[in-house]
Amino acid sequence: MFKEQFLGKTFAVTLAVMAAVTLLAIPVQHQQVPSLIALAVIGVVTMIAAYRNSLFGLLIAFGEIMIGGHGHLLEASVGGFSLSLRMVIFAAVMLAWLVTSIKTKQWPKFQVLRDTPWLLLLLAVGIGTIIGFAQNNAGNAFDDANSYVTIAYLLPLLSIVWDNNKKRELLQVLAASTVFICVNTLLIVFLFTHLPGGLLRGVYEFVRDARIAEVTLLTGPKFFVSHFLSAASPWYFRVFEPAHFFLLVMVFVLVAARFTLWKQAKMPGLAQALLVLCIATFVASLSRSFVLGAAVALSAIGFFVVLLSGAKLWRKQAINVVRVGGLAVLGVVLFWAVIVCPIPKHPNLQDAAFYKSSQADDRGTAVSSRWNLLYPMYQEIMGSPMLGRGFGHEVTYKSDDPRIRATNPSGEYTTYRFEWGYQDIWLKMGLLGLIAFVWYLVVVSRAFYYTWQKHEETRWLTLGLYAGVVALFVAHVFSPYLNHPIGLGYMLFVLPFLDWEGLTEEMVKSEGKERVKWPKLQRVVTTREQEV
Repeated sequence: MFKEQFLGKTFAVTLAVMAAVTLLAIPVQHQQVPSLIALAVIGVVTMIAAYRNSLFGLLIAFGEIMIGGHGHLLEASVGGFSLSLRMVIFAAVMLAWLVTSIKTKQWPKFQVLRDTPWLLLLLAVGIGTIIGFAQNNAGNAFDDANSYVTIAYLLPLLSIVWDNNKKRELLQVLAASTVFICVNTLLIVFLFTHLPGGLLRGVYEFVRDARIAEVTLLTGPKFFVSHFLSAASPWYFRVFEPAHFFLLVMVFVLVAARFTLWKQAKMPGLAQALLVLCIATFVASLSRSFVLGAAVALSAIGFFVVLLSGAKLWRKQAINVVRVGGLAVLGVVLFWAVIVCPIPKHPNLQDAAFYKSSQADDRGTAVSSRWNLLYPMYQEIMGSPMLGRGFGHEVTYKSDDPRIRATNPSGEYTTYRFEWGYQDIWLKMGLLGLIAFVWYLVVVSRAFYYTWQKHEETRWLTLGLYAGVVALFVAHVFSPYLNHPIGLGYMLFVLPFLDWEGLTEEMVKSEGKERVKWPKLQRVVTTREQEV
């Protein structure tokens, strides 16, 4: 089952293309003409693929979102405007869909339950955009709002009839993206830990300018450094990629399969290896938002596993907990092994290009600055709680970041980008924006529960993907993901795996029964009154 669902031809092709595009991006970075040529070729290929089959276009789009971070793996300046790989793929996919739809005269079919949250969100985005351009800096407003164009992928997604084969294609893109992210992250950890500063400069500049990952030099906690690292090199690196969210999704899917599909069977070796790889990468990210999201999501998985298993299988499930815990330990060991690998020998990092800035980084000051931002944000929100202040609205607060205080001793800092996710939505799109996201969570939860009940053969997958939705909404409390292509893309990604048609039919039948009962009761009463 695992190979059939995740490791087919689409997996291999996707992984190869991701590696090829990344290798291509290295030599052409900051090279205007080669970058434009590369973007043009990718755009044409994507458009042809999407025109021949709308599914191919979506697979390319999802693949780029899943590994692309901020979408700047490839970019070039056109008339002073920065054209990124994500923009090129979006334009190609949507243009191909539009041409195909006009030619075939087949358009998406609207479903009230599934699509209402997206219509509410589009309305909120429209209001936020109009206010933003009217009241705030136009450049800031555009930069702030452009992530929401990801919602347009809903159109080609709803134009496809999603059978099991097409869903499998999506899962293989997810698996390929997960493997690519894990290998890429652990490779960065290895290179930054083992290459001398002179050789590392090029790697550092590519990762920084392509905005693939945040790499931070760490010398603690003391327990880990003193007991598990050598005295000659008591440091290691935190490598955080926004795309790490998708490896969390894969963890949830594998864990859900362990406790439902494989609850009394051996977990496939490749699935175990992938879970270990994901755990090692998750540890490398050291993301507290992801830890919080994962804790809540795994609790949700545990709840439904208990609900499904009952008292009969609790001992077997307890053994499975131990087995999953053992794989998690292996993941931590793999991360540690990448750090302490003696070949090549650890260098002196003081000559590295990033050494001083990394040493100055203090996650504690980042946390305190985040809390300093909260009250000024609420003050701005209360100025227009219903409609919001529009995209690009700036807030001034006092930051404890030493880099900011080096240029401004008072610590005052003004920005329109905020770590408080839900306050960001409320500030820029008003209450309607919050209502749209909450309504999405409500209807997806309802569709998940229906699918969970009616489709036993895919319970493992449905539960794992829904846990990803839970983690996304929890992580957004402290890190903005719902207003990012990664979050919006995943919100779209899960839709084909839920039985919206069955749920809609059941709701219609339930409403029909209620409507039938009421007139019958009325007629009975009327007859009795006539008899009296």
